[in-house]
Amino acid sequence: MSIDIQVHESDVQGLDEKIERSLDVGDYYGTSLFDDKGRLIPLDDYEYDISPTCLLGLMMEQQKQITKLQESMQVIYDRNRKLEHEVLDIKIALRNAKDVFSKIDPSKDWEDKNEDN
Repeated sequence: MSIDIQVHESDVQGLDEKIERSLDVGDYYGTSLFDDKGRLIPLDDYEYDISPTCLLGLMMEQQKQITKLQESMQVIYDRNRKLEHEVLDIKIALRNAKDVFSKIDPSKDWEDKNEDN
């Protein structure tokens, strides 16, 4: 006993487009699934019920975590830039202080104090 399988051209015509369209979650769930930057919105913000354990629900939660990490990294980056500017200001102040202190002759100051005694 054998089974004959026949595939005709009409059976697979447009298959690539059908597969691509079926993989496009925006086509199935709508554009409200994305924010203004084209990223998935958090699962809690979506107007319809999506199971958190389905692939889309997992991706939405991952995007939420990624967005939170990006925001945290931006805060760290901004703080770091501020600290770099403060360190630069301190370096400039130390260089200026060095120039001022290098003009002072400590031995002369010591002699002046000894003469007063």
